[in-house]
Amino acid sequence: MRNTFLIVLLVTFLQSCAQNSHTTKTVLTHYNPANAIEKNMPPDLREISGITFTNNDSIIYAEQDELGNVYAFNTNTNQTSKVYSLGIKGDFEDIVYSNGIFYLLRSDGRIFTFSSESMAQTTNYTEFENIVPKAEYEGLYYQKKSNSLFLLAKTIPEKEMGIIYQLGVDNAGQIKNNKTIKLNTKDWKHVLGYTINHFRPSAISFSGIDNQWFIL
Repeated sequence: MRNTFLIVLLVTFLQSCAQNSHTTKTVLTHYNPANAIEKNMPPDLREISGITFTNNDSIIYAEQDELGNVYAFNTNTNQTSKVYSLGIKGDFEDIVYSNGIFYLLRSDGRIFTFSSESMAQTTNYTEFENIVPKAEYEGLYYQKKSNSLFLLAKTIPEKEMGIIYQLGVDNAGQIKNNKTIKLNTKDWKHVLGYTINHFRPSAISFSGIDNQWFIL
């Protein structure tokens, strides 16, 4: 698993270098940014820090950064509605969905879950704390094939290192185990030509089409 993440990070860096050299080579050939559709968000969503989809691809669920409010944005009608509120303040960084459960990540590593069936009920949630060491976290991703959450640490004591926590979940949304995946940026120096002294990643995702992980 560690080597997989390392290779993708190097590919991402190489892609960036290639773009700076005025080439058009990319590892995501099936995406065309030139055909992107722009959507203007309402004022309530000016602090979006994460989005996710359920089984309906026309609805984007987004969480507001500071209040833990979840909104649904209909891309067909451009209508927005608040569908859930945790009822607590905090620095919420990301949101993912799986099997009827929404997972909200707070920057201190706590994860809050609620079911799609309980959207009409505020403060009806489950809080998972102390599942990962104390640090700052910004990225969360759910991978279906491993039935796991991948939690990305932004800041850790070893500034040249990166850490991802793989958290297994069950169908009820319970977090069952914790696996650590370490990334060492020193391994990339011979490719990049320089050393990353302070690695502060903020997002993680997986492309099922390419079967590759991407870290921002």
